[in-house]
Amino acid sequence: MALAKDAQIPKECAYDIFHRLASDNDLQVVESLLKRDTLPDEHACHILELALVHNDPLLNTLIGERKQIPEDCACDIYTTLSRNYDWRVRETVASNERIPQKCACDILVKLASDEDFNVRERVASNKGIPEQCGCYIFENLATDKDIDIHRLVASNPTIPERCAKDILGKLLSEEEEFPVREAVKSNPLYKRLFEKT
Repeated sequence: MALAKDAQIPKECAYDIFHRLASDNDLQVVESLLKRDTLPDEHACHILELALVHNDPLLNTLIGERKQIPEDCACDIYTTLSRNYDWRVRETVASNERIPQKCACDILVKLASDEDFNVRERVASNKGIPEQCGCYIFENLATDKDIDIHRLVASNPTIPERCAKDILGKLLSEEEEFPVREAVKSNPLYKRLFEKT
């Protein structure tokens, strides 16, 4: 376990050591490895893919929370995690604002209609949704069956401007609950789009 935490592993044996640690049957060893701030760039994809094989919710959540996943494998890893049976793993991906643009829409569109409230809630408050699918995602979340999702959409300042007026306008309607209408009014987009200058 100490080896998994050790910041100084010689380059010439790093691949073998990381491979063994990521494949270890003791999940605490793999957990320690995933808690390292950095993994060597040239081995990071392989290490994370090996850790995914365990299909353990805690390990998968740690992978999803990593600040750095190499672009070479990030889409594959986030896509795998977004399909996980455990809602906590999907929730981690749903709140992640660092998903690469080339796969973020596919992943977040699916998670925005997830059966679990917590996952949809994280998408609704995600400030890293790409512009090209932002309108579609926020329009769908604004009609979610849960009022708390409406409130999170209403307060999200990253709704694309081309559709923000329509979405926020619907959330301002009299049929909406008071906290939702108040959230719209506190959104920086409201001042720009609705208040006269």
